Amino acid sequence: MSGRNTQVARILKIIHLLEINPQGFTAAELTTKMQDYGFEEQERTIRRDLDAVDMFFPLIPADVDGQREKRFKMDSIAKVAKNVSFSVEELIALFLSKESMSAFKTSPLFQHITSFFDKLEKTLGDKAIQHLLEMKEKVFYSPMASWQSSIPQEIFDTVYRACEEGHVVEVYYNSLNKSSEANATRRKLGPEGVYFGNGGAYLIAQDLGDGEIKLFSFGRIREAKWTDVEYESKKIDITKMIDSGIGVLQIGDVDEIEILVKEPIASYVSERRWHKTQRIVRNQSGILLSMSVKINDELARWVLSLGTHARVNKPEALRVRVAEISGEIALSYKS
Repeated sequence: MSGRNTQVARILKIIHLLEINPQGFTAAELTTKMQDYGFEEQERTIRRDLDAVDMFFPLIPADVDGQREKRFKMDSIAKVAKNVSFSVEELIALFLSKESMSAFKTSPLFQHITSFFDKLEKTLGDKAIQHLLEMKEKVFYSPMASWQSSIPQEIFDTVYRACEEGHVVEVYYNSLNKSSEANATRRKLGPEGVYFGNGGAYLIAQDLGDGEIKLFSFGRIREAKWTDVEYESKKIDITKMIDSGIGVLQIGDVDEIEILVKEPIASYVSERRWHKTQRIVRNQSGILLSMSVKINDELARWVLSLGTHARVNKPEALRVRVAEISGEIALSYKS
């Protein structure tokens, strides 16, 4: 590779590292990080590269613990062009998008979500802002589930950085009861991705203890530590993984289910998209709902949420589990 191409490769890597590490680097830290990626240049060269980056992507220097050494951070990544305009329909979409983010009020991301929308709204002008204020009195949105766990920002940043750079992360994790110290264990995880859904956030990772790919709730991660051990992704199809169930529980085998749903619940069920594989056929008493999903307790609980108006036709394993759980519920009320 020619010298010019090498410099371009270095600069692109520096930009990437600064983007995914909002806390920034000192020149010495960045030199060490670049050497980890196979670049052999010394700190003097990296400082020249930082000067080149600063010409096009302004860097924000900050003192490190009161010392003269500077920590370099990326400035704003994107700016809204002056000629961008919005229709009334687009303003409604913007309003609903903002309201849908209320599910993350106690998450470490919410302050950044709020900041993003505040900056965007300031570019809209007085007339558009007035429209948004009027919408608050006429249009309402309520998420089905909200994030209820308070997650420290440093935990989320550490896990996300591990996903981006492909490094093993060590976590202190509550596997069963969040409030119980006895259930917390230390685990080394190979991160594959981060998943937001059903009012929560999850790390999809390989548990290096048993080699299984699992979902780990951010709400149960008490501590996360970066390690220098590199992790090679298993290249799993995350979309396929999270789409194979009715919720977030990723155990059980995928099977074709068939549920007979009678009115008045049938209309409610048919108006919603519960799974991408669902098929609905109308009959005299209601609907026949079919879909291909993982058979587990989460699915059984969802069937039970439809009450006495829903009956599982197949598979037998789901019929049995729904009957078992309903029997346990009845017994608990009797006692």
